[in-house]
Amino acid sequence: MSNANELFPKLDFWEDAEHDWANLDGHQKKYVSKALQRIEVNGANIGEPLNKKRNIDLTGYRKVKLKSLGIRIVYGMLNGKIEVAEIVVIGNRADEEVYKEAFRRIQLKNN
Repeated sequence: MSNANELFPKLDFWEDAEHDWANLDGHQKKYVSKALQRIEVNGANIGEPLNKKRNIDLTGYRKVKLKSLGIRIVYGMLNGKIEVAEIVVIGNRADEEVYKEAFRRIQLKNN
């Protein structure tokens, strides 16, 4: 299967998020693909906004939950445009791990 940036040209996958995509199995990719397509089309209006919680500040980012898989997608809108969203992380929710990882990646990118 192609890499995520090729499959979803309106989305900008961070390098680590590209690795997250590559590590999903075929079953997971099927469902994550559907969620990513929804983000491509209507990213500003789907998912839930994130904020600061337990010293993890994800204000300005959104999450899409795939509850049956236990997977979360954390993304932000670039320049307030729906056309391009930056995919920060795709991963399991386990004890807020995905949110901690998203925060770590955002901090690294901003420094």
